[in-house]
Amino acid sequence: MPDGSAYDFNISDDGRFVIYQSGATNIIENLAFQDDAKMIYVRDMLSETSGHTKLVNTSETGEIANNTDWSSQVAISGNGEFGAFVTMATNLADDVYSGAHIYVKKFATGEIILASQ
Repeated sequence: MPDGSAYDFNISDDGRFVIYQSGATNIIENLAFQDDAKMIYVRDMLSETSGHTKLVNTSETGEIANNTDWSSQVAISGNGEFGAFVTMATNLADDVYSGAHIYVKKFATGEIILASQ
């Protein structure tokens, strides 16, 4: 069971994928992040493998977002291929200035796009 609340969610059209935000520290094993982090996850509701929940707010190289105490407004595409969120993280893309930014993540490849540039 998660040790924190989940909130700010969205679901794909067919109900297979759910994107959500949580302050829980035990959703993914061995995931180390800052105190008061608000991490963003996507869960494949049909998968029975251990990797059915994945961290969304990471760079293309897998680096966890900084400034995760302020992330919000998650959304997912109808087919579940893309997730979007707002964050103040500055390490998810190159040449990002401080402030809130909108990112889009392609789940299949891990590609992350700064949409609010």
